[in-house]
Amino acid sequence: MIRPARPDELPRLAEIEDAAEERFAGTHMAFVRDLPHSAPAHSIPPHVKVWVSVDADDVAQGFLEAEPIEGWLHILEVSVHPAAQRQGRARALVETALSHARAEGLAMVSLTTDRELPFNGPMYARMGFSELTAVQAPPWLAAILAQEAEHGFDPALRMAMARRP
Repeated sequence: MIRPARPDELPRLAEIEDAAEERFAGTHMAFVRDLPHSAPAHSIPPHVKVWVSVDADDVAQGFLEAEPIEGWLHILEVSVHPAAQRQGRARALVETALSHARAEGLAMVSLTTDRELPFNGPMYARMGFSELTAVQAPPWLAAILAQEAEHGFDPALRMAMARRP
Protein backbone atom coordinates (compact mmCIF):
# COMPACT_ATOMS: atom_id res chain seq x y z
CA MET A 1 0.00 0.00 0.00
CA ILE A 2 1.12 3.55 -0.75
CA ARG A 3 0.22 6.44 1.53
CA PRO A 4 1.58 9.86 2.53
CA ALA A 5 4.54 9.72 4.89
CA ARG A 6 4.07 10.76 8.49
CA PRO A 7 6.56 13.02 10.30
CA ASP A 8 7.28 10.27 12.85
CA GLU A 9 8.54 8.06 9.98
CA LEU A 10 11.37 10.36 8.91
CA PRO A 11 14.07 8.37 10.79
CA ARG A 12 12.85 5.23 8.99
CA LEU A 13 13.18 7.01 5.63
CA ALA A 14 16.83 7.77 6.42
CA GLU A 15 17.35 4.08 7.25
CA ILE A 16 15.76 3.08 3.94
CA GLU A 17 17.93 5.55 2.05
CA ASP A 18 21.12 4.27 3.73
CA ALA A 19 20.24 0.64 3.04
CA ALA A 20 19.22 1.32 -0.58
CA GLU A 21 22.46 3.19 -1.27
CA GLU A 22 24.42 0.01 -0.60
CA ARG A 23 23.42 -1.08 -4.13
CA PHE A 24 25.88 1.55 -5.36
CA ALA A 25 28.86 -0.18 -3.70
CA GLY A 26 31.37 -1.19 -6.34
CA THR A 27 29.85 1.10 -9.01
CA HIS A 28 30.84 4.53 -10.30
CA MET A 29 28.23 5.94 -7.90
CA ALA A 30 29.65 4.43 -4.69
CA PHE A 31 30.38 7.97 -3.45
CA VAL A 32 26.65 8.67 -2.91
CA ARG A 33 26.82 6.61 0.28
CA ASP A 34 28.91 9.44 1.77
CA LEU A 35 26.59 12.28 0.73
CA PRO A 36 24.08 13.79 3.17
CA HIS A 37 20.61 12.25 3.21
CA SER A 38 18.12 13.42 0.62
CA ALA A 39 15.16 12.23 2.68
CA PRO A 40 13.61 14.91 4.89
CA ALA A 41 15.34 14.76 8.28
CA HIS A 42 13.10 16.65 10.69
CA SER A 43 9.95 17.71 8.90
CA ILE A 44 8.33 17.57 5.50
CA PRO A 45 8.09 21.03 3.90
CA PRO A 46 4.48 21.87 2.97
CA HIS A 47 5.19 21.99 -0.79
CA VAL A 48 7.07 18.65 -0.81
CA LYS A 49 5.18 15.38 -1.25
CA VAL A 50 6.52 12.22 0.36
CA TRP A 51 4.77 8.91 -0.13
CA VAL A 52 5.73 5.62 1.47
CA SER A 53 5.23 2.03 0.42
CA VAL A 54 4.33 0.10 3.55
CA ASP A 55 4.25 -3.58 4.44
CA ALA A 56 1.36 -5.46 6.06
CA ASP A 57 2.34 -4.00 9.46
CA ASP A 58 2.22 -0.41 8.08
CA VAL A 59 6.02 -0.07 8.27
CA ALA A 60 7.61 1.98 5.50
CA GLN A 61 9.70 -0.12 3.10
CA GLY A 62 10.25 2.53 0.43
CA PHE A 63 9.57 6.18 -0.25
CA LEU A 64 9.31 8.76 -3.00
CA GLU A 65 9.94 12.45 -2.42
CA ALA A 66 8.82 15.02 -5.00
CA GLU A 67 8.13 18.71 -5.32
CA PRO A 68 6.25 20.85 -7.82
CA ILE A 69 8.50 23.17 -9.81
CA GLU A 70 7.12 25.53 -12.45
CA GLY A 71 4.17 23.34 -13.43
CA TRP A 72 6.06 20.02 -13.26
CA LEU A 73 6.37 17.47 -10.47
CA HIS A 74 10.05 16.74 -9.94
CA ILE A 75 10.96 13.46 -8.24
CA LEU A 76 13.79 14.14 -5.83
CA GLU A 77 14.32 10.56 -4.71
CA VAL A 78 12.93 7.05 -4.88
CA SER A 79 14.41 4.57 -2.41
CA VAL A 80 13.30 1.07 -1.46
CA HIS A 81 14.87 -1.00 1.29
CA PRO A 82 16.86 -3.90 -0.24
CA ALA A 83 14.74 -6.47 1.61
CA ALA A 84 11.64 -5.08 -0.12
CA GLN A 85 13.05 -4.53 -3.61
CA ARG A 86 11.85 -6.31 -6.75
CA GLN A 87 8.26 -6.31 -5.46
CA GLY A 88 6.96 -3.41 -7.55
CA ARG A 89 7.27 -0.85 -4.77
CA ALA A 90 9.30 1.69 -6.78
CA ARG A 91 6.88 1.40 -9.69
CA ALA A 92 3.88 1.85 -7.37
CA LEU A 93 5.49 4.92 -5.81
CA VAL A 94 6.18 6.43 -9.23
CA GLU A 95 2.60 5.65 -10.33
CA THR A 96 1.37 7.49 -7.23
CA ALA A 97 3.46 10.53 -8.17
CA LEU A 98 2.12 10.39 -11.73
CA SER A 99 -1.47 10.20 -10.44
CA HIS A 100 -0.86 13.15 -8.14
CA ALA A 101 0.62 15.21 -10.99
CA ARG A 102 -2.37 14.35 -13.19
CA ALA A 103 -4.82 15.35 -10.45
CA GLU A 104 -2.97 18.63 -9.88
CA GLY A 105 -2.91 19.45 -13.61
CA LEU A 106 0.89 19.40 -13.80
CA ALA A 107 2.36 19.11 -17.28
CA MET A 108 5.22 16.67 -16.66
CA VAL A 109 6.90 14.47 -14.08
CA SER A 110 10.68 14.67 -14.12
CA LEU A 111 13.72 13.24 -12.37
CA THR A 112 17.47 13.04 -12.70
CA THR A 113 19.22 9.69 -12.70
CA ASP A 114 22.18 7.64 -13.82
CA ARG A 115 21.93 6.54 -17.43
CA GLU A 116 23.74 3.20 -17.03
CA LEU A 117 22.84 1.47 -13.77
CA PRO A 118 19.94 -0.91 -14.50
CA PHE A 119 18.02 0.19 -11.39
CA ASN A 120 18.23 3.83 -12.49
CA GLY A 121 17.78 5.17 -16.04
CA PRO A 122 16.81 1.87 -17.67
CA MET A 123 14.18 1.24 -14.96
CA TYR A 124 12.60 4.67 -15.50
CA ALA A 125 12.64 4.16 -19.27
CA ARG A 126 10.58 0.99 -18.74
CA MET A 127 8.10 3.18 -16.82
CA GLY A 128 7.70 5.48 -19.81
CA PHE A 129 10.22 8.20 -18.95
CA SER A 130 12.35 9.60 -21.78
CA GLU A 131 15.66 11.39 -21.64
CA LEU A 132 15.43 15.12 -22.11
CA THR A 133 17.93 16.86 -24.34
CA ALA A 134 19.57 20.09 -23.16
CA VAL A 135 17.07 21.99 -25.32
CA GLN A 136 14.06 20.15 -23.86
CA ALA A 137 15.08 20.53 -20.21
CA PRO A 138 13.80 23.68 -18.53
CA PRO A 139 16.50 25.90 -16.97
CA TRP A 140 15.65 24.80 -13.41
CA LEU A 141 16.20 21.14 -14.38
CA ALA A 142 19.50 21.95 -16.08
CA ALA A 143 20.50 23.73 -12.86
CA ILE A 144 19.75 20.58 -10.85
CA LEU A 145 22.04 18.57 -13.14
CA ALA A 146 24.76 21.22 -12.75
CA GLN A 147 24.40 21.10 -8.97
CA GLU A 148 24.67 17.31 -9.04
CA ALA A 149 27.91 17.62 -11.02
CA GLU A 150 29.25 19.91 -8.27
CA HIS A 151 28.50 17.11 -5.78
CA GLY A 152 30.54 14.59 -7.76
CA PHE A 153 28.05 13.04 -10.17
CA ASP A 154 29.61 12.38 -13.59
CA PRO A 155 27.81 14.67 -16.05
CA ALA A 156 28.42 12.16 -18.86
CA LEU A 157 26.43 9.54 -16.92
CA ARG A 158 23.68 11.80 -15.51
CA MET A 159 20.51 12.59 -17.35
CA ALA A 160 17.17 14.26 -16.86
CA MET A 161 14.10 12.23 -17.77
CA ALA A 162 10.44 13.15 -17.95
CA ARG A 163 7.04 11.90 -18.99
CA ARG A 164 3.52 13.19 -19.10
CA PRO A 165 1.46 12.17 -16.09
